Amino acid sequence: MGRRSVSGIRQPARLLRHEHEHRPSHHLGEPQISGPLAVYPIFGPQPGLRYRSIAHAIERGAYVTELDGRASDNNVLITNASDQGVLLTRGS
Repeated sequence: MGRRSVSGIRQPARLLRHEHEHRPSHHLGEPQISGPLAVYPIFGPQPGLRYRSIAHAIERGAYVTELDGRASDNNVLITNASDQGVLLTRGS
């Protein structure tokens, strides 16, 4: 990444973005400076994880089978062909 000097402090060049993006997905925060060291926080979009419960996944075609010869609540195989992950909690 290129560097440029502003007021004697070396700063990273702006993060590059693709032409098709309407706005940058990340930006630099204010640096934390201690002596010759400057640390810049990088902020991005809020993290997110999209998932559905096992009950909703089954309604959309997922299915649960027992593993061969090991019938137990802890030994199952879940087949999920949907576009979202499945959250399986204890007792579901």
